Amino acid sequence: MGERDMSQSYMIQSLQKATHVVNRLQREGYTVEKVLLGEGRPKIKISWHPRCREFGEPAVVSKGNNGSHYEKAMVEFEGCQLSWTVR
Repeated sequence: MGERDMSQSYMIQSLQKATHVVNRLQREGYTVEKVLLGEGRPKIKISWHPRCREFGEPAVVSKGNNGSHYEKAMVEFEGCQLSWTVR
């Protein structure tokens, strides 16, 4: 199998995984803001929701932009990296 075949297969698997997770999140009332495919696990960004804690203890990364401060929470969820901005 060539590099192109493996890359295409990986992208198809990533897309299938992301589609499954996005559909589940939407059924459960979460708003999906962004989906990124490429290197590593699919990355899915959702809007903050009071039920986000149901995903478990997230890794929290502090960020700042032009004097403002926010925190981004990240967890692994069904083979995807799920993130949201903490309120």
